[in-house]
Amino acid sequence: VLTMGGGGRSSVAIARTMGMQVVDLAAPTTLDQVAANLMRVATALGDPQRAKPWLTRLAALRRSPTGAPVDTIWLGGGGLTLSPDGLGSQWLALAGMRQRALPGGRATLETLVRSPPKILVQSNYRSGQLSQGQRWLDHSLLRALPSRRVATDGRRWTCAGPLMIEEIERLRRVAQ
Repeated sequence: VLTMGGGGRSSVAIARTMGMQVVDLAAPTTLDQVAANLMRVATALGDPQRAKPWLTRLAALRRSPTGAPVDTIWLGGGGLTLSPDGLGSQWLALAGMRQRALPGGRATLETLVRSPPKILVQSNYRSGQLSQGQRWLDHSLLRALPSRRVATDGRRWTCAGPLMIEEIERLRRVAQ
């Protein structure tokens, strides 16, 4: 059983009683922890080499230069954004982007209009659902921003694990 916790205190005990091995991964807060989780999962599957392709791609991203970081705001529903010190921002840095620090971890229409970033990475997670959290993103002022707008699948950013590698490779091409 592979878990990241949250299943209740009895879940691990029940799984073990049933003879199941439980691998409880900590939610990563750094790229090093993402790499460690990759190794733990591959090892639990009985083949540590399965992590190698992922680790190789991550290492290549980490050692290859991107030039000066581009001013970026990652934008989710309701204006939620990334902490400039968090794991999501570490991923953005690998793409050559620097997440701008915003008060309260939220972008406002006023902030974006007054000081637009060079790149606006916009989560399209649940974009088809009607909600106030998504509706303001269609405002005519936002459509007129000089920022380069790049859509991203917000589900990858929620976990910020190894599936981010492909997305960062893509964003790196956008930032250059």
